[in-house]
Amino acid sequence: MWRLHYQNNIMSVISSNTYQIFIQNLILIGRVGIYEHEKKHPQQIRFSLVLTVFNTKKKEDSIKGVVDYALVIKRLESFLKDTHYNLVETLADRVMDLILEDRRVLKIKLKIEKLEAKPGWATTVGVAMEREQVTTRRKLEGVF
Repeated sequence: MWRLHYQNNIMSVISSNTYQIFIQNLILIGRVGIYEHEKKHPQQIRFSLVLTVFNTKKKEDSIKGVVDYALVIKRLESFLKDTHYNLVETLADRVMDLILEDRRVLKIKLKIEKLEAKPGWATTVGVAMEREQVTTRRKLEGVF
């Protein structure tokens, strides 16, 4: 069961037919930061994600009908490969855009932590953000 909420020609989906996928403490290598040592050397970055997903295939035991967390991880690895981000906030914003490309993902909660920000500081620094899928009627065609 789902219902649509319209505001300013933007539609959000409110569904009781959802589930959550979580990926906790995923450590990847990437380039992020404003300090010179962060620009020169890749560092460990920890990702924790919770994706609220529209359940399109209730009774089918197949990866085809669900958001594949292994594919999400592979996309994150590829995404980090060749780009330096000055700010963790920018990285988080781009990661959320990437994941929300899959229209079945209705909401994402994301936490990103730099594990090697600066010696002598806190053990980790980072950001936590949330974003919901914003879509139009046209984009929803074929999803439900």
